[in-house]
Amino acid sequence: MNPIRAKVDSGSPAVGAWVLSPSGLAAEVFGSTGFDFLILDAQHGGITWDNMLAVLQGLGASTSTPLVRVGWNDPTSIMRALDLGAAGVIVPMVSTAEEAARAAGATRYPLDGYRSFGPVRKPSSPAQANENVLCLPMIETAEGLANLEEIVATPGVDGIFVGPVDMALALGHTAIDYSAVHPAALEALDEVIRVCHAHGKLAGSVTLGATGVADLLGRGVDFLTVGSDNAYLRQGARRDLDTVAAWLASNDRSEG
Repeated sequence: MNPIRAKVDSGSPAVGAWVLSPSGLAAEVFGSTGFDFLILDAQHGGITWDNMLAVLQGLGASTSTPLVRVGWNDPTSIMRALDLGAAGVIVPMVSTAEEAARAAGATRYPLDGYRSFGPVRKPSSPAQANENVLCLPMIETAEGLANLEEIVATPGVDGIFVGPVDMALALGHTAIDYSAVHPAALEALDEVIRVCHAHGKLAGSVTLGATGVADLLGRGVDFLTVGSDNAYLRQGARRDLDTVAAWLASNDRSEG
């Protein structure tokens, strides 16, 4: 069973973060922090086909389950990410059941799908691979929300990942406070959680800072991200610089 699914089935949410940096070394360090899963972002981050393998290898010694957010609903990209060692894929901008079926089919070998056999790393039997993989389409459009029931019910879809900013934009809310999730997106998330749980599927989303964790968990999400490698790097540097600046402000070294 996929470790994320196992964690949720045990009664606890799975907590993860985004990997934006194309560094295997950074991924190795980040993977040692204890997140349940890490998402390599090949849509908006620095993850490309030139560096994805090295980043996945960097996570190889960690207990964090590696997922890849592919750039688009492209079967070739989905299959290749899995062949390189991803335990599942997050597929952006899925708006119809047909699009969901295209994504799900690429994650599983026949007869459950149409994935071509050619694992580069961590080979397993087709049956084991089909059982352990996660296909997580992103609902982030008004059309996707309207087709939610059909998307969730699509065979091979293991859960839904809500993109709150794109969802708010799609619903016409262009003035977004990026420090919080728009109420319209939260309302959509509540519906996603309801439908996913009715079908026995996972429901996940993104926090734009740790302050949103309690709210999302209270709403019933099964898995969520709480930050990114870049954000934590920036925050750590900023914290220490602020400490130095505070000391300098209270200790005038020009005297004496």
